[in-house]
Amino acid sequence: MPPTMPALMSTYMVIRKVDEKRSEIGTMFRIAVDGREYWITARHVVTGGGLNDYGKLDGHTIDLGIINDQGLSTEHSFSMIDLGEKVDVIVLYAAQALLPASIAPMPLGAEGAVLGGECAFLGFGLGAGWRAPFANGTTKFMPFVKRCTIAGSQEAPLIWILDGINNHGFSGGPVLVGEGAQQRIMAVISGYLNEKIPLTVGPLLPNGVPPSSAAQLTGTADANSGLILAFDIKVALDGIRANPVGPNITPAPQ
Repeated sequence: MPPTMPALMSTYMVIRKVDEKRSEIGTMFRIAVDGREYWITARHVVTGGGLNDYGKLDGHTIDLGIINDQGLSTEHSFSMIDLGEKVDVIVLYAAQALLPASIAPMPLGAEGAVLGGECAFLGFGLGAGWRAPFANGTTKFMPFVKRCTIAGSQEAPLIWILDGINNHGFSGGPVLVGEGAQQRIMAVISGYLNEKIPLTVGPLLPNGVPPSSAAQLTGTADANSGLILAFDIKVALDGIRANPVGPNITPAPQ
């Protein structure tokens, strides 16, 4: 299921500066609710939390870098709508809309999502993306597109369990369901579940395989299980409608 152009054009790499030597990278995307602009990412991208502890907010505003269409980081100040520490989603809004109305807002909601159905997610896995050329000579720094399948869900708040390979950097990216004009943003990528795999050491045969008589277990390592957790976009919509404070969408240039 290919993503629509509005989905691609509304998804950006976000950078949170941790200290002078380190930054964290994630994904954020623009949505529109009642004619107002909001930006969505994972809570842990902003707080520095992890999969099981999404972290506490330090204040009500934050400065984040957004990688622009030229591949350069531009800093923006955002206010935050706190959805609670048990929800790995944060709603952000700037003083003024950052994208023009010419970039059509994506429809929102999980309608059409079925068990075993196809989905896709967008983001900047491993802190990378790609540059798309356009006929007018401009380019845009685009997110990667990865496929997934809806494997299950759990309630309170609704978390979708997806079958697919997620990587660091996709956190906060949109999960898409449907195609063409019916394509919708259904969820926000939180993270993936790890599984433990055994590690072995011992004398190696010439082909690099340890003989079974000498091999021994020495511990385990984390591996990507292929199960992704994503929070339903409804948690963001509920927070926005309880606090409709985003800026009006910027009119398209004439």
